[in-house]
Amino acid sequence: MCSACEQGKQTKSSFKPKSCSSISVPLHLLHMDLFGPIHVRSLGGNKYTLVVVDEFTRFTWVVFLKKKSHAAQEIISLIHKNETLTGLKVKQLRSDHGTEFRKSTLKEFCDHKGIGQNFSPPRTPQQNGVAERRNRTMIEAGRTLMIHVCLPMSFWAEAVNTACFTQNRSLIHRIHKKTPYEMLKGRKPDLLSCPYDEVPHAEDEATISNSIVSVPSSLNPDTATRSSNNSSGTNETLEAEDSPATDNSSVSNSLESASVSEHRYHPVDQIIGNIHDGVRTRSRVSNNFCMYINFVSMILPDKIHSALQDADWIKAMQEELNEFERHKVWTLVPRPSRKTIIGTRWVYRNKVDKDGIITRNKARLVAQGFTQIESIDYGETFAPVSRIEAIRLFLAYASYMNFIVYQMDVKRAFLHGMLEEEVFLNQPPGFVDKDHPDYVYRLDKVVYGLKEAPKAWYETLTSYLLENGYRRAAIDNTLFIKNKGSDMILVQIYVDDIIFGSPNEKLNKEFAEIMS
Repeated sequence: MCSACEQGKQTKSSFKPKSCSSISVPLHLLHMDLFGPIHVRSLGGNKYTLVVVDEFTRFTWVVFLKKKSHAAQEIISLIHKNETLTGLKVKQLRSDHGTEFRKSTLKEFCDHKGIGQNFSPPRTPQQNGVAERRNRTMIEAGRTLMIHVCLPMSFWAEAVNTACFTQNRSLIHRIHKKTPYEMLKGRKPDLLSCPYDEVPHAEDEATISNSIVSVPSSLNPDTATRSSNNSSGTNETLEAEDSPATDNSSVSNSLESASVSEHRYHPVDQIIGNIHDGVRTRSRVSNNFCMYINFVSMILPDKIHSALQDADWIKAMQEELNEFERHKVWTLVPRPSRKTIIGTRWVYRNKVDKDGIITRNKARLVAQGFTQIESIDYGETFAPVSRIEAIRLFLAYASYMNFIVYQMDVKRAFLHGMLEEEVFLNQPPGFVDKDHPDYVYRLDKVVYGLKEAPKAWYETLTSYLLENGYRRAAIDNTLFIKNKGSDMILVQIYVDDIIFGSPNEKLNKEFAEIMS
């Protein structure tokens, strides 16, 4: 097995297949399932994929969706189209109990057409095993393709679509000894064609798809290339076989001379380990499993005990505590009597880049502010926030004056806010001082989760800007202005996000320096 397949197709043991089929005609029973949302949108802006599998032929359709609510209408369109093309009738639909399959529009359509809907019991995916296994196959094949050619995550729809198109024309049914395409269409597929779906367009990027033909290097591209357009959202309407056949004898000669074994097996030099070991599941991969850890589902720790077992999360929590020390947020003191001690907890997040690749584990310590009592533990909590109209006026004025607007994000903004009330926190879970386990932290600055945190940060930032020569607008208290001769700089605040701009670039640099 090549390295891409080794990384992309690790899985647990599958369910045992059905020994014999009770269906004898295509489209009698359709299995369907939906996977998503994918955290990175496709080139067409889609986040979900509807997978439909025919029970008799195992022919598969994939439909890419922007919202789960679109699934019902796409299923209805798919049924109409295939009934028209084949002359056969769909009699049963099998799916899980997802709300997308129980919509009233789909139920009314099935009642009108006399189609039965079979739902699997809750938390029993085995009852919908055909669609679930096909889901896994599509995801693994698409992931393998992207790994092999080093594509970004935004091409996941193209990869899944290509995998579906190829498998419909290459996998052999173990009983009928035919491909799904041949069983459904009644003719052998043209092995030269492959799809390229989801090409974005200015008008409707989600409904445009093209078929690009890949041919051997011995063929003449001018005579062998064929393409077709599709607007249905599925990949199986791309039929290059329906185009006129070429009379060039080189095409037929090349097809006759092409050997299936040339494309069936991986190059020997790319095989990992013993060639006779077969496919290894997760339970069988014991050594060096960490080299493939990025290709399994990333599950955030739900409790501190799980996080303390991972060195990366321990490092992330330690970095957060180091920031508390650097900002001088708290002081360890003996537990006071007759004072409310606020609890703390860790919040975990994975930071991803534009391609959906996890770049950093982030842990944040927050106070359990819901235990605070108004008028006892805190007073005023109001902090002004910029309205969207004010931001629009700011951008309109910048456009009129023709100056650049900069955006600034203040990291750990609330840790800068000075605290007026006396607040005590329990020591962070998992990081209790061994010498003073009964001590608590007295806060000198606010932390995330406290009721008064936004107000304290706003007042601290306001005082700092006023000390540096800025003045606050009379109507919009989140707008600050500074005049320097004939020049002026505007600063708009939205919690910890700041936009600023000035026709004089020196003022922009000066503001960036005082905020650093």
